[in-house]
Amino acid sequence: MASINFLYRSTKDEASLTLRLLYRYNGEDYVLGVRTKEKVSKTYWNKQHNSKTRDASIQNKIATIKKDLSKLSKYVIDKFENTNPEIISKNWLTRIVDLYYNPKVVKKEYPLNMISFIDLYIDKRRNEVTKSSIVKFNVIKHKMERLEKYIGREVYIADINEEFKTDFEDFYNEHNYSQNTMHRELGIIKTFCKYAKSLGIVENPVKVNHPFRFKVSSVNEVVKIDSFVV
Repeated sequence: MASINFLYRSTKDEASLTLRLLYRYNGEDYVLGVRTKEKVSKTYWNKQHNSKTRDASIQNKIATIKKDLSKLSKYVIDKFENTNPEIISKNWLTRIVDLYYNPKVVKKEYPLNMISFIDLYIDKRRNEVTKSSIVKFNVIKHKMERLEKYIGREVYIADINEEFKTDFEDFYNEHNYSQNTMHRELGIIKTFCKYAKSLGIVENPVKVNHPFRFKVSSVNEVVKIDSFVV
C-alpha cells in the first residue's frame, strides 16, 4: 500500500511543491521525494490550503490546487501499483512525474501504401469533397492496383519519386491514356501526398526533379508536365 503527500520545502516566498511517495515493502518503510510543477506561495500553503475560509476566491483557488494534486497523486499511485516494487526508486519516481507533465504522444498509425491511403483519404474527406471527386479517387485507386501488378510491387507514399515517375509514365503510355488524364490524375496523387505530409506520414517533401514526359501520339511526340513538389 502506498500513499502520497505534498510538502513545501523552500525558503522562497513561492516554490514548487515536493511530492512524497510513502510505501512499505518486505517489512521496510520507504519515502521517496521529487519536485513537481505545482507552484504555490508559502503563505498559501501554510495558512490557506487547509483553511476553512469564506473568501470565495481563496475557496476556488484551494479547490483548483487540490484537484490538480489529487490528479497527480492518482497518476503516481496507479503507476506504482502496476510496477514491480523491486524497481521503485527516486529515478523511477522522477521519470513518472515527468511523464505526467510531458506524456508521450502516441502517433496514430496510418497506412503507408498508396492504395490503402486512398481509402483513408476518401473516408477522411468524404464530407468535404463532391461525389464525383470520390469517383475519381476510386478510379485512381483501381489504376494504382493495376500499376502495382504491372511493376510487380506495392507503391508506398514515400515511393512518389523518380522511379515512380518512370513506372507511372510507362504504365499510362502502354494503356494509351490521354495527356489530360495523366496530368489530372498526377495532380490528384500530389494531393494525396500533401495530405499524407499533413498527417506526418511523410516528413520530407516528395520531389520529382525532372518533368514527367508522356508519349501522346504514334510518332512518340513528348509533352512535358511540370515537376511536382509536395
